[in-house]
Amino acid sequence: MPSEVVSLNAQIERIKVLYTNIVDQYSKADTNQENPKFIICGHSVGSYICEQVTTLEIYYQTLKSNQIYNLFTFFAIIKLKVFKENKSSVYRVMYLFPTVMEIAKSPNGNNLKLLFNPISIHFVCILVGIIRFLFGPSALTSMISIRESSMPQHLRNMFAYKSLSYSTVNNFLNMAREEMTTINELDHKVYTDHGEKFFMYYGSCDNWVPHSQYQHMKQTNSKSNTFVY
Repeated sequence: MPSEVVSLNAQIERIKVLYTNIVDQYSKADTNQENPKFIICGHSVGSYICEQVTTLEIYYQTLKSNQIYNLFTFFAIIKLKVFKENKSSVYRVMYLFPTVMEIAKSPNGNNLKLLFNPISIHFVCILVGIIRFLFGPSALTSMISIRESSMPQHLRNMFAYKSLSYSTVNNFLNMAREEMTTINELDHKVYTDHGEKFFMYYGSCDNWVPHSQYQHMKQTNSKSNTFVY
């Protein structure tokens, strides 16, 4: 378990670099064929990360069309060099229960907002330490065995150990806090300009992604295939 929380933005940047490297590698594999197309998929916050990967192409095209040349965009263009050759490598983007807008305003976001402030996070982490000291992971393992009897023993042990780990709980709650503060208004430009790339699947009873967000997305992106189940 990392000693420090990896921020959402840092995760996104790592995925962007990974995706760029993958596109670059497969584009060079066979120069006689058309550059490959990719389908990227994301669940929950992973959908937001997919959205940010998709904007790589949009951002590069904007830079090129506006002819903006300064130090920042210079390094951005170097970083996104692969899209000079292949500006449409993202063929499809698939979302499952996408948290791409206003997580904090969702029913769960409203109900749990007190949990995700620094004081509450510190208190919960201390409480986890006390529970671990008094009962140990074995007690939680026994409770998991009763509820999830089909779960393999090594997974029960790992879950119990991590659930009662100060660093795990601290990282988890801080990551959730950052996601709720970072993912706010919907990026309308992505969906109005490139909506045909997206296939989105919403839940009919999802307290992180309420039905109102599904309706908002349908209105924003009339070109996508958006479903609710």
